[in-house]
Amino acid sequence: MTPAYYIKQAEKALEKLKIIVKESGWKKAISVKNTTVYSKTGIGENDKVPIFMSEHIIENFTPQSVFAVIGMRKLWDPW
Repeated sequence: MTPAYYIKQAEKALEKLKIIVKESGWKKAISVKNTTVYSKTGIGENDKVPIFMSEHIIENFTPQSVFAVIGMRKLWDPW
C-alpha cells in the first residue's frame, strides 16, 4: 500500500460523502445553540445503520483563527 493508494481511498470516501449529503431523507435530530444535528437511516435501500450530519455556525472568528484551532487538534482530541 502506497501513499498514493491511501490518497485515492480518501478521495473516493469524500466523493461518497458529497453524494450522501445531497440525498433526501435527512431529519433534524436536535438543535443546540448554533449547532444542528441531522440523522438519516442508512446510505442505501437495505442499509439500516443510522448516520449523522452536523452543521455549526461559527460567528465572530476569522477562517484563519478557526483553522489555527483545528491545527492544534492534538491538544484537545486524543485520537
